[in-house]
Amino acid sequence: MGRQTLESWISEALSDPHQDGPCWMINLAHMRGTSPEEIVSMKLTGRQWVPRELAGLLLRKAEGYAQDLPGAQQTFCLFAFYNKSTEYGAKHPFVVRGQEDFTGLGSDSPDGKGVLQQGMRHTEIALGMALRHQKEVNDQMLTMFRLIGEQNAVLLKENIDAMSVAKEIMMSQAAEEQAGRMQLAEYNRKTSEREKLMQLLPPLANQAFGREIFPQSSADTAIIENITKSLTEEQLAQLMSILKPEQAALLAPRMEKILREQAEQNQLEAHNEVMEEQEAG
Repeated sequence: MGRQTLESWISEALSDPHQDGPCWMINLAHMRGTSPEEIVSMKLTGRQWVPRELAGLLLRKAEGYAQDLPGAQQTFCLFAFYNKSTEYGAKHPFVVRGQEDFTGLGSDSPDGKGVLQQGMRHTEIALGMALRHQKEVNDQMLTMFRLIGEQNAVLLKENIDAMSVAKEIMMSQAAEEQAGRMQLAEYNRKTSEREKLMQLLPPLANQAFGREIFPQSSADTAIIENITKSLTEEQLAQLMSILKPEQAALLAPRMEKILREQAEQNQLEAHNEVMEEQEAG
């Protein structure tokens, strides 16, 4: 349940069905401890009161009475009387602001009671100043925390967006590089196939036409080169062990030359691949 306003309490008091009769008077009193000090007594007979107007009138009287009283807040109380009775039937306490600034002009009696009253007033003022200062600090800190939180949220979103863009760019570059490597591998494969076909062309052409279209030495070189490149080192060693010494002596220098040129070609291709990767990185 929320805080009840003066207007709502007065509206209920004027039409309270639990009372013995109609509300005929409302008193406003200032509370000094538990003792009420009457400020104004308003008789409600003779006119129809609107709760909002009555609440505003009583609140203004309470604020006017409290404006110069020492103390951050002053307690007041409304008393409702019913059926011409002098005993109140309902009451409603409320507080209004008093004098919050310490002017040093309060008049206190020159005795122990006055010293006590002055000390209580000074303590209340000092505590009120400290609480107000702390509230201002807390409000500033909350504002600062809210701004920092909003800025962090914006920065986090920007970082996530930037990372997403960078990820897409990296994936696109990786896909392009992979496609380039695949195209290069396909080109190298086709080139190798064409080279092998060209190597086998002289003996195949001589055999197909039944005469020497290409010099026999070129045909022999193509055959030896194709055999040498298609065999592993172990297979070449087995082949040389099968041949007669004079046959091995004729083939060995040519095969060594072919293997040496193939190794140099492999080294050159590996070097070119490393350079291309460095340039791409």
